[in-house]
Amino acid sequence: MSIPAWLIRRCPLIVFCASLPVILAGFISCSSSSRLAGMTNQKPLEVYLQVVDNYRRLRAFRGAGKIIIETPELQYAGPVQVAARLPDSLIVRVEAAFGIDVGFFFVDQQRFATYAQLENTYYTGLTRQAPALIFFHIEVSFEEIMSAVTGAVVPPFDSTFVIQTGEKDYRFSGRRGDYQVSYVVDPEKGVVKRGELMNAEGQIVARQEFSRFRKKGGVWLPQLIRAEQPPLQQRMTIFYERMNADADIAPAEFTFKVPDSAKRVDFSAPADTSVIH
Repeated sequence: MSIPAWLIRRCPLIVFCASLPVILAGFISCSSSSRLAGMTNQKPLEVYLQVVDNYRRLRAFRGAGKIIIETPELQYAGPVQVAARLPDSLIVRVEAAFGIDVGFFFVDQQRFATYAQLENTYYTGLTRQAPALIFFHIEVSFEEIMSAVTGAVVPPFDSTFVIQTGEKDYRFSGRRGDYQVSYVVDPEKGVVKRGELMNAEGQIVARQEFSRFRKKGGVWLPQLIRAEQPPLQQRMTIFYERMNADADIAPAEFTFKVPDSAKRVDFSAPADTSVIH
C-alpha cells in the first residue's frame, strides 16, 4: 500500500511522524577496526542480533527537544515531546508556543491516530496503514515505527540480506518489495547509524540518519534524528535535548483530544462502493 502523493505534500506533520530515521556521527576508536576484523566471519544473523539486543533493553522512553520540518510548502521549527511504553504504545506531540499542540501521532499494536492542526484533519487506521508508509512506501510493523522514533533501530532482515564489512562499520543490504534497502551499523555500539531506500533505478527515495548517541538505562540512543525524501524535497530533523530510558509513563499520557471541527479520515473504513442512480 502507498499513501497518495497529494497526502504527502499536504500533511508534512504526518511525514514527520512517519519517518524518524537516524545518523551516528562521532569518532570510532582503533579498537573498532580490530573488532571488525574479528567479526568478519560472523554470520549476518549474529551481527543483526547484536543490534536487536540494544532495542530489546528499551522498556520505556521519554524525550523532549526541537523539531524542524522542511518541505517546499512549509518551514516549521518548534518543540516536540515523545513518550513510548514498549511494547505497546507511542505518542509524539509537536507543539507551538506555550505548549499548544499543533499535531500528534499515536500508534499501538493495532491502530494509529494522527492530527495535523494546519489541515484540521484527523487520520486513523490500522497500524500497518500508518503514516510511516509515507516514508518507506511499504508496509512497516509497529516495532519498526517504535524503533525509528526512539532511535533504537531494528532494521528489517531476512534471507535476502547480505552483510559487508567496511573499515569502520557493517552494511546490511537486502530487498523489501520493489525496493533495495541498506543499513549501516556501528560495530562499537551495535546500533544503526544510517539507512537508505532505493528504487529499481538506484535512486535514493528515502534516507535516515542517527547521531550523537548517548547511553541511557543501558541502551544506546541518538540525540539527533534526521529523515529526508530527496525526490519530494522533504526533510525532518529532531534533536532530543532530554532523554530518559527509565521513565515511568502513565496510561494518561497516551490520551489526546481532537477538535469537533476536524475532518475525519479512517483508512480502515470499507470503501463506499454504492452507486447513486
